[in-house]
Amino acid sequence: MNFVNNFADSPNELLGEVEACVKGPIASLGQDEREEARELFDGLSGFLVKIKEHDQRADGIVEGMLSHARAGRIPVDRPR
Repeated sequence: MNFVNNFADSPNELLGEVEACVKGPIASLGQDEREEARELFDGLSGFLVKIKEHDQRADGIVEGMLSHARAGRIPVDRPR
């Protein structure tokens, strides 16, 4: 789960860097092209947010399952 979470963070940072690099060239485009570029950046960013949300949800499910499994254990006296 940590891999997925970390994997979603890195591209988000890179996306911000790419957006900063192309800010000037995008500004020189026509309005339709600028809007399309904005939609692409927003779509990619939203996709990465969804990955993180689903990772957190899966992590919560696993934690709940582990907690439930631990709560159901009955201590057994072992002979020494």
